[in-house]
Amino acid sequence: MKTTLFFFITLVTINLTMAQTSDHIKKTKSNYSVEETAKKILEIVKSKGLNVFTEISHSEGATKAGLELENTHLIIFGNPKVGTKLMQCDRNMGLMLPLKVLIWSEGDQTYLGHIDPSFFGENFDLDGCTEILEKIRGALNGIVGAATK
Repeated sequence: MKTTLFFFITLVTINLTMAQTSDHIKKTKSNYSVEETAKKILEIVKSKGLNVFTEISHSEGATKAGLELENTHLIIFGNPKVGTKLMQCDRNMGLMLPLKVLIWSEGDQTYLGHIDPSFFGENFDLDGCTEILEKIRGALNGIVGAATK
């Protein structure tokens, strides 16, 4: 029950966030399939000592609901030592964390999307956390770059 509730809250949060932050969503083409890109993300995240909290196959969920959706995969990951510091600045960051990357296919092309951490700085009270946000931005950009090239 707790896992189902966590997934539901995460999906609602992501949907609300994306509806409000389309300018802050970074979309990167991947040179690999959805599966290969997801595998690379997981390997990189784990090699950096980050926690992988869960993976969600939106495509599998759609199939179970009797619907179709091109291959779409969500990976939720992070580091509580870093995320907690952001939540100490503004507890509402708990709605945004852990970090998420969405990997999907459109025809023959695979994309990876994530929310640019600048959104956090612009929409949450993170005075005193600017340095942490920059570290997150750099790490996220590095992970995405390494997984898609």
